[in-house]
Amino acid sequence: MASRKVIIAQREVQRLPYFDFEEVGIVRKLAQLWKAGRSFNAIDRQLEDLSRLLPGTPRPLTDPAVIVQGRSLLVAAGRQSR
Repeated sequence: MASRKVIIAQREVQRLPYFDFEEVGIVRKLAQLWKAGRSFNAIDRQLEDLSRLLPGTPRPLTDPAVIVQGRSLLVAAGRQSR
């Protein structure tokens, strides 16, 4: 399993991480997958697949075209990735 930083703190104040809205969106997507019964390993595999599908996107979960449907991460049809 690849080690990757899925959420990144924008800054730290007295060792307390602060996250921006984009990172909160990532956490929401991950929480949806977790609630749907996906394991961490399965989520990591899906992220690897998305990285191959969207090679110009270093962090696929930040792409608004990436959506959660049930237990899967999908790229919305007709949407342009950034």
